[in-house]
Amino acid sequence: LPDHRGTGRSSRLGCPTYESDESEDGFNLSQAELPGCVDELIATWGEGLSGFTITNAARDVGEFIEATKRPEDDILVYGGSYGTIWANRLMVLYPGQETGVILDAPAMGGELDLLDVWMNELGHDFMDRCGADSVCSQKLGADPWATMTQTLNDFDAGSCPEIEALGFDRRFLQQIWGSFFYRWDLRPFLPPMVYRLNRCSEADIAAYENLATAISQPAPATASQRYFSLMLSANIQLSELWSDPAPTVAELNAFRDTANVAQSLPEVFASMAPNWPRYPHDEYFGVSAGTSTPILSMHGEFDFIPQE
Repeated sequence: LPDHRGTGRSSRLGCPTYESDESEDGFNLSQAELPGCVDELIATWGEGLSGFTITNAARDVGEFIEATKRPEDDILVYGGSYGTIWANRLMVLYPGQETGVILDAPAMGGELDLLDVWMNELGHDFMDRCGADSVCSQKLGADPWATMTQTLNDFDAGSCPEIEALGFDRRFLQQIWGSFFYRWDLRPFLPPMVYRLNRCSEADIAAYENLATAISQPAPATASQRYFSLMLSANIQLSELWSDPAPTVAELNAFRDTANVAQSLPEVFASMAPNWPRYPHDEYFGVSAGTSTPILSMHGEFDFIPQE
């Protein structure tokens, strides 16, 4: 498996000063550290950042295949999420090279500054599933999404100060609940968390206290996690996968003021956008591969990027 250029051992884009274990948030970047990290990255790479594109990453894979394939080999390419965009660019550049392509959770459905809009809609769909379940609807009513919205509005107004005192607010809860949709085994916790927040009994406060303890003691970043590059993600997203005109942080914040489920990543990238040295679009930007290669495309009910 090749490391996408700009990640892992392939010239990872990072900022050692702000990602050191001794920095404010250790390897993870805090909001306060982002401006300095961006400045350090630009000072290190300058115009070289324009080499870290989807097209060049696709060429890396295509040339690797060309250099290693044998006449008798089947060439099967698998791409998941952003990897489906990467795989599409590969097929545009090297038509007919692959014997077959698998696109898992296709991400070609729009600009990624809409992520929180999609996450909120996904949360709505999931809570509708709760409404169709006899046990879940007994706890949260015939319209669990409306119950969830009212619960958060009431929490904003001080309905459960004991849980608020643990460090939870609407933004933090949005982010926790949004993260559940990355793992099928965590999604079922969403309705009970809404129920407990709404009821705010002694047992519910204790449950949130346990959650606060677990969240406050994150495990150290693994070697694999350290291969990820938020800066590479910003370079790709802001250059090729972002709306034009770009949304402001204030606009994204306004949406989150009333959302139930969100991830906050669009705000992170929007805060970098004004000073980010976007690379120009090439002739392959926005092109869908026209190919006779067999493609298996898999889109689950709770994949958050919508598909037409």
